[in-house]
Amino acid sequence: MSYTLYRVADPAADPRAGIRLGRYATFEAALAARDDDTARLFAVTGAGQVLVAHHQIVGPGTLGASTAHPVSTGLPRSGSPTDTEVSDARRWLAEIHNT
Repeated sequence: MSYTLYRVADPAADPRAGIRLGRYATFEAALAARDDDTARLFAVTGAGQVLVAHHQIVGPGTLGASTAHPVSTGLPRSGSPTDTEVSDARRWLAEIHNT
């Protein structure tokens, strides 16, 4: 079985209407790819703006082989963004999976 990662406009949207970002052997690998995509989006988010990123990971789950697992993240950029913000966000995204 595998997991497919989509970037979607809304967490409840049909994932097929989103952008397919890849197929992964494990949920954890798909989640790591979601973290990478969120960090890339955050890097181009303007000063003082808030990134709200919605993704769906579709794969095995409680509703069968094609269960949608929505993941949303909101990250605010400061008024004077730095590269450190992006690396801090990437680290935070990885750490929240271990809590």
